[in-house]
Amino acid sequence: MLTGGTLTNAATKILTVANRLATTGTGVFSASTSWVLNNVTTAGTGTSSSAAALTLSGSLNAGAGSTFQMTGGAALTVNGNITVDGTLALGTSNLTNSAGTIVNGTGSITGSGTLTLGNKTIPIGTNLTIAPVINIANNSTITNNATVNMQNDITGGGTNAQWTNATNSVLNMGGTTSALLTTGKLDASAVPNTVNYNGSGNQTIKTPLSSYYTLYTAGTGAKSLAGAITVDNEIQILSAAQLSAGANTITLNGNWINNSINATPFNSTGTVNFNSSSNTISGTGVTSFNNVTITATGLLTSNSSAGKVTVLGDWVNDGDFNNNNGDVTFNGITTISGASVTNFNTVLVNVSKTLTLSSIETDIDGDLTVNGTLNHNNGLIVFSGAGNTQNINGSTSALTLSQVTIDNTAGSVLLSRPLTINNALTLTNGNLDIGTNNLTLGSAVGAIGGGPFSATTMIIASGGGAVIKNGTSAASASYPFPVGDNTGTAEYSPIT
Repeated sequence: MLTGGTLTNAATKILTVANRLATTGTGVFSASTSWVLNNVTTAGTGTSSSAAALTLSGSLNAGAGSTFQMTGGAALTVNGNITVDGTLALGTSNLTNSAGTIVNGTGSITGSGTLTLGNKTIPIGTNLTIAPVINIANNSTITNNATVNMQNDITGGGTNAQWTNATNSVLNMGGTTSALLTTGKLDASAVPNTVNYNGSGNQTIKTPLSSYYTLYTAGTGAKSLAGAITVDNEIQILSAAQLSAGANTITLNGNWINNSINATPFNSTGTVNFNSSSNTISGTGVTSFNNVTITATGLLTSNSSAGKVTVLGDWVNDGDFNNNNGDVTFNGITTISGASVTNFNTVLVNVSKTLTLSSIETDIDGDLTVNGTLNHNNGLIVFSGAGNTQNINGSTSALTLSQVTIDNTAGSVLLSRPLTINNALTLTNGNLDIGTNNLTLGSAVGAIGGGPFSATTMIIASGGGAVIKNGTSAASASYPFPVGDNTGTAEYSPIT
């Protein structure tokens, strides 16, 4: 049909076209009975339609700028390929497409019906927006090689219905509460590919056959895990979305990026396993992890921005942790453990919360702020700064530690609360400035280790605080104190 032309039929008449029915320009056709057609191509700017059930033995091509629409809920069956660069407007109609064909294009399929699809490939270059439900026939696989923007559910006709995201593909599960294969299988492990749950409401994150490569949560609402998942590349939490893990474990072999503006962008009572030699935490959002595990193969680099990493549960480090000059806030009941020593930068323990240190060793490069409870667990804590002043502070009135080492070359550790040390104090590098606070050394503390002591490696006791050594006998009353002052020029003046 050429520009300006319209092809219609009388009430009971049926048009048969053996090869191709095509429109161009403003030309259109309008079928009120079930025409017998092979291939249909719409081009130009017109809207062609069928008000009766229609079966195409060949292909359907809705060209850019044109619309082909079904009205009145009449069913559409296409036995060949479907190309949509314009609009395929189904209304309430259902579309069935034969197995072994392709669906492609850069346009939109609109409507509220269902697309029932058999084995099918979505080829490279496709960027389709699809509003109806896609139903994958049982024992059929749709292989996506491009970008599909869903506005509704993808369902399975049985447990062997499968969606495969192939290399370089993107599946955006948009709409409101669009669900991905409540029944059926998802393969999203190809390198690379992305699945993005970006609906405006709550959505369930499908548990894939093996892993996600890249997993995005966007839009708004909670995106809830249906089970434990592994992500090989990265997790991104975007827009105003919340990633809700429940008690499920997330094993991450790449990056954690949280840029969500949701008040609680990550909600979990389970564990995140950082399992790669290149794990990172970044983004502008605050992530409240429950349990954190760095596996034996893991290297976790933390967020360099202040206040972005919070831990509610346990911290297990069997690998390596790069604090990246960031801080970690402990906001629950936490025990630090694992085969490896964790080197934190700044550590904060919130009010009414409890942090139990490693029974072996915990290192801190920055400040230790305790507003709750700190249990030393008979472990060693090393203040391991690099020329900075490290503060031991917080609203807790006094602290008790087991073993303390100061190893901050050209720097110092400053007390803002009284400190009791039960078992050992070592001054390797840097000064321990007690300010106005008392430093109490328990009866089990032997001679202060480290040294050689000097004006840069000593206890500064010129601010009004006292160094107190508890003893068990008269013999222990003689004790060397490597003290000095920093009034004006720092001076080392030990006493016994």
